[in-house]
Amino acid sequence: MASLSKSDAARANGKKSRGPVTPRGKENSSRNALKHGLTAESATITGESEEDFAELLQAHLDLYQPANAVEKDLVETMAQARWRLRRLASIETNLFENELILTQEDIEDKFDTIPDLGRLAYIFQNQTKPLSLLMRYESSMTRLHERTY
Repeated sequence: MASLSKSDAARANGKKSRGPVTPRGKENSSRNALKHGLTAESATITGESEEDFAELLQAHLDLYQPANAVEKDLVETMAQARWRLRRLASIETNLFENELILTQEDIEDKFDTIPDLGRLAYIFQNQTKPLSLLMRYESSMTRLHERTY
């Protein structure tokens, strides 16, 4: 726990801040609490292509040809759910790649030889929390897409 003097100093410094000034700074600040973007209000997050999402949305609109605003909302919901499912796949891939790098020494210490799928299985057994969270979001997005369809 921070000491009283550190807390007081932090409060004093916080009072001096006027927040972000530039539009870019304000945009960055608005995403401070973003963790994974799976429940984000905006369809795209930093690092994702707004053009790719617009393309996906247009493909859905072209396929389903909504006749009114309500149908258009449903088609947009389907496109957003599909976009988030793609994000989940990317997160899962990166999760495993990161863990392969982080646990490389540990794996080499425990095994003389191990196939690539064995490395993946080793990581899988130690990553139950992140993977179960990903699976929960994937199920939720899949159900949303299917119900909307």
